[in-house]
Amino acid sequence: MHRPGILICSAALLLVAGCASKGDVQCPPRPKPPAPAAWAMLPPSNSLQLLDKTFS
Repeated sequence: MHRPGILICSAALLLVAGCASKGDVQCPPRPKPPAPAAWAMLPPSNSLQLLDKTFS
């Protein structure tokens, strides 16, 4: 049977070693968002105005 003092000491040593061994973590670079679709770049259509002229 292990002595409780050795168990506590080894657990504390593992805890300290685990906390001390962390290196600097760098986030991966974010990819650029895709360009908007070509249809989104076109000016809005005036189809509603054409329909109003047609039915009035």
